[in-house]
Amino acid sequence: MISSPDVTPEYLFAEIKPPGAKTLLVAVVYRPPKATNLSVFATDYDKFTIDYDTTIILGDFNANQLGNAYEAMEVRQFCNDRALYLVPYFPTCHMHASDTLLDLCILSDRELLSSYGQSSVLFIACHDLIYVILRVRNLQSHVSTYRARAYGQLNHDTFCDDLFNRDWNDLIDSQSVDEMARCLQGHIKTVLDQHAPYITHPARSKIPPWISPELKNLCRSRDRLYRAYKRTKALRILHLYRSARNDLHIKIKASRSNYYAARLSGITNSRTLWKELRNLGIAHSSSSNVNSFSPDELNAHFARVAQWPSSAGEVRQFLDSLTQSVYSDSLFYFEDISPDNLLTALMHFSSQSRGVDNLSLRDIIISLPAIQPYQA
Repeated sequence: MISSPDVTPEYLFAEIKPPGAKTLLVAVVYRPPKATNLSVFATDYDKFTIDYDTTIILGDFNANQLGNAYEAMEVRQFCNDRALYLVPYFPTCHMHASDTLLDLCILSDRELLSSYGQSSVLFIACHDLIYVILRVRNLQSHVSTYRARAYGQLNHDTFCDDLFNRDWNDLIDSQSVDEMARCLQGHIKTVLDQHAPYITHPARSKIPPWISPELKNLCRSRDRLYRAYKRTKALRILHLYRSARNDLHIKIKASRSNYYAARLSGITNSRTLWKELRNLGIAHSSSSNVNSFSPDELNAHFARVAQWPSSAGEVRQFLDSLTQSVYSDSLFYFEDISPDNLLTALMHFSSQSRGVDNLSLRDIIISLPAIQPYQA
């Protein structure tokens, strides 16, 4: 808590730690009508916010933002000097003769704001109750490590030899296609674990494409100033750091806007536009509830809505036709699949996504020389 003299604004700083998110610094301010300027508060704000990425200022500043009086201009200058965002409320103080905007919320970044509003009726002493809803980054979604197979140390010939020499009797004796698939997957994964085991790697943050070499240099300069201030606690260096940080913040926002504009400028088709917006992370993909249904439920549904044969005789006739060896152009036949057909089909795809077996297309392709005798 910060105590202020009687002739200056009264304010309090509080640290808020949301579960799984970055710590926020909140400043609550009351500026009496007869109080002096914001310089004392500004000095303490600059001193305390050095260690926080996200700050929020709330309070009654008694500086009507609907006008251009000295007090109002001072608040706006305070925000401009620090690249802060002043939430645009409607008038919040309602007297008989006038409506004024005195109750303010100031954010360290416009991107924090999800929505905002104020009460439809007076709250206390002719003032509205104001509120904001913020986007707070969830730290739990950021994984510091990831696991990947060490394909670089895999010798393909040795891998195929070991896979080929495994005991494949369980596959040959399988009674169903599902059981055969499980056996095949198990053999491949067992040998892969020996020749290309999983290795844990540190995750590196991906640099956004709008961060140019010039902006990277500015980031390094800002960080050097921050380290210098932490080491010396010199106010001159603090002001240099704040100036560099605010300038960098403005340039990054402008660079990001230009990048988005360049990506979207040539798109005329609305479907393509929405797809690109989702790729950029501006629009979110609609959620799907397809996982709410089990395979048995889906099979039961389509069996229920399918057209049933008109008689048991037609069913028997169809089943009998499956065992006929005489060719008939009224029947549907499957062509024998050769190893070349299988390889061509596999090479048609480029995705390395994995299914429930956790095997990628690459894993299957490198295993083909060893498993070809068992493909039939």
